[in-house]
Amino acid sequence: MSAYVIVEVRMTDPDALEAFNEYASKATELLKEYGATVLVFDQAPRVLEGDWQPAAIVVQQYADITAVERFYASDAYAPLRALRARFSDNNVIVVRGTPS
Repeated sequence: MSAYVIVEVRMTDPDALEAFNEYASKATELLKEYGATVLVFDQAPRVLEGDWQPAAIVVQQYADITAVERFYASDAYAPLRALRARFSDNNVIVVRGTPS
């Protein structure tokens, strides 16, 4: 069953757009290596309800939860997570898709 990662990006350093773009580019390439697809990358999401304050929303699709865990815990992703933490706070969740 597919799994989806939803990321709420909140920029803590508004001058770090270049670092953000570097992270996004490298992470997208690495996601491909892990068989994941970026379904949504929106830098202007509209909040309809709740206390969201995102600078961006990202939705990624994986084959399953195991694939998410393999990517997130990988040695290849660790430096990118560290880069992202320098300029943003993030909420990241993984959810299972519905059966077909």
